[in-house]
Amino acid sequence: MLTKTDLKNIEKLFEEKFDEKFDGVRAELLDDIARFKDEIISEFHPLQEEQIVCGGAIARHNDEIEDLDIRVSILEDKGLPN
Repeated sequence: MLTKTDLKNIEKLFEEKFDEKFDGVRAELLDDIARFKDEIISEFHPLQEEQIVCGGAIARHNDEIEDLDIRVSILEDKGLPN
């Protein structure tokens, strides 16, 4: 028959072993999450750069269109000579 002391010792041993195993699994899981996060960030970084470049090109094109609109309006106001 097990005594209360035996049961407490078994419980303590179980908790220690469980904590050791859990800490190992937890550390591995955190490493996996960190690696996965790094992979995702490394995929998005070039996309961010491309978006910035495209945004600049769009702004330049919009400026050119606005400039052309102004020039066309001026020509329309002057009318064509007969």
